[in-house]
Amino acid sequence: MRYLSTGQRKRAALACLAASGAPIWLLDEPLNGLDTYWTGVAHAAIEGHRARGGIAVIASHQPLALGGLIAFPLVPHVPAGVED
Repeated sequence: MRYLSTGQRKRAALACLAASGAPIWLLDEPLNGLDTYWTGVAHAAIEGHRARGGIAVIASHQPLALGGLIAFPLVPHVPAGVED
């Protein structure tokens, strides 16, 4: 996989995850490196997983077009004195 582009690695990882049957998906920046088409495919895969009763926990700086999304911004939860 080291010869694949970022987008190719993301698509391969999402395909492996979808095929795994895991009920909970942990996704870190799942849209990074994806073009508009593959962003739509990723959204559809996540929505399909959720429609089948799965859970997706997603960390992202990019907006996600997912229905019923519960956003949990972390900025207000940073302890005092902790900087980037």
